[in-house]
Amino acid sequence: MANTENQEREEVEYLKLFSENQVDGIILIGTIFTPAHKRALRALQVPVVVLGQKLEGYSCVYQDDYLAAKESARMMLKDAKHPAYLGVTKRDHATGEERFRGFLDVLEEKGIDWDNSFYEESAFSVEGGYEAMGRLWERHPEIDAVFGATDSVALGALGWLQEHQIRIPQQVAISGVGDTVSGRIVAPKLSSVHFFYQTSGQEAARLLLELMNGNPAGKEIKMGFRIEERGTTRQTAI
Repeated sequence: MANTENQEREEVEYLKLFSENQVDGIILIGTIFTPAHKRALRALQVPVVVLGQKLEGYSCVYQDDYLAAKESARMMLKDAKHPAYLGVTKRDHATGEERFRGFLDVLEEKGIDWDNSFYEESAFSVEGGYEAMGRLWERHPEIDAVFGATDSVALGALGWLQEHQIRIPQQVAISGVGDTVSGRIVAPKLSSVHFFYQTSGQEAARLLLELMNGNPAGKEIKMGFRIEERGTTRQTAI
């Protein structure tokens, strides 16, 4: 097992290391696929399953990031006039691109014109969300809703807004993605998208065992989700 903490070079090095150590199969939790990643994957002599991203030609288990963000945005934007988005690098196709695309499609449905100055990119962390929210608010203090691409980013935004005496959700509604423990214990509790991560891991393990038993690669499993509306989008927090 290797924890690379989203470091691209570390991921590539571990793929090579696992291959040299002659493991029977690999589950890769995918984020960004650089040319180096793809070369390392092609060089593997053992089966591999990609978890969390869709990658052409490989067996994958991934989340419906587009639809999840779309449904969550519909919930959050019921009364919003000036929504904002705290995103992450678009090199991460699922988290960076697909979630933002779902958000934008809801704005189009609602007839809300999008100005890209309401977008701010964050690191994958609470600290990143906190700092990005500050930059965003400096440009647009009229914001009344913030969609965070992850719970960590949304929690950082929540912390910044509360520190500056902005009432949640009365002045600004917030939602995230991931349904983390941290999001369930803050006050008010964070509205979020619940992905079935444990089931995803089980499905990835099953796919890997199938590959190790000689089944062909390329099977894809797209997982479901559940919207959890809580205190950061409800006028009456519970």
